[in-house]
This record gives sequence, C-alpha cells and structure tokens, in this order.
Amino acid sequence: MLPALLVTVLTASPALAYDPPPNAIRTGLAWEHLVRRDGGPGEGAGAFVGYRGSLSDDWDGWVQVAWAALPRKTGPASDLMTTTAGFSLVLDDSMFRPEIFLGAGVLASVTSRDIPVNGMVLVGAALEYQPVRWVSIGVRAELRIPFLHRQDIPSLTSLALYATWPF
Repeated sequence: MLPALLVTVLTASPALAYDPPPNAIRTGLAWEHLVRRDGGPGEGAGAFVGYRGSLSDDWDGWVQVAWAALPRKTGPASDLMTTTAGFSLVLDDSMFRPEIFLGAGVLASVTSRDIPVNGMVLVGAALEYQPVRWVSIGVRAELRIPFLHRQDIPSLTSLALYATWPF
C-alpha cells in the first residue's frame, strides 16, 4: 500500500491549464476566399489584429481589423479590408481552448475600390493551444455572408493562423 501511495504522489503532475487573463491581443495571417460573380480576384492572403475581452467564464467579446491582398488572375488586382466584432462561446477553457463565435462587420476594397462597402454576418470556430502562460497559438475558420450587394459576392471564407498575447 505504501509503495502505491508513494508512486501516486511522486508521479502526480499539476494541471497544465492556465486561468486566462481577462484581455488579450490577437495577431495573425489569414487566407481569404471570395465567391465573386463579377470575375474579379477571389483568393488572397493578409494579416489581422484584434482584441478579445472576457465577459464571463464562457463568453468573450472581440473586435478585429484585417486586410488582404487579392492578386490578379485575369483582371486587375484587388484588396479586401474587414472590420468585425462579435461574441464567442468558449467550450473548454484549458490548455486547448475551443470556441464557436458569431459576429457582424463591414467589408470593402480600400485601395482598388472594386468591392463596394458591404455589411456581413459571420459564424465560425477557433481552437487555441496555450503551451505557456504568456502566448497561445491557434487556428480560426469563418464563413461570412454579406447582406448588401449579394449579387456580386454571395459568400466569403477565411482561414487564419494566429497568436494571442493575454494581458
């Protein structure tokens, strides 16, 4: 009995889950895919920066600004700028942090002006891994549905790799 107790005590390790601080800055790289009916460029890559604030143990609020370059295929090149905000339901707040989210925002082409200003709703999922207390890395997938000018761009998708720095 004593050897079993000693083995249990000596091999026990503390949980690797960290209590998340209430605020975090998120930066990353994203691949954007636009379904375009006008034949313009529909794929590209860009960067984003965002802020996440904890509302409770299970809910976060967030805002994000992103810009992506859309290289030309047959016509001129384009760009895509998005500003979004929303709420995330955190499914498990441990070393691995899955979440689902819902939001709304605005998209447009800032430099090329070939995509008109458009409102959108979005839904998605993210998974973060926090190997150390001061940073976590993650992947995020979004489906965006514009609600204006749907005849030009019926939907967009985004896949991002990012890092989050809590403070």
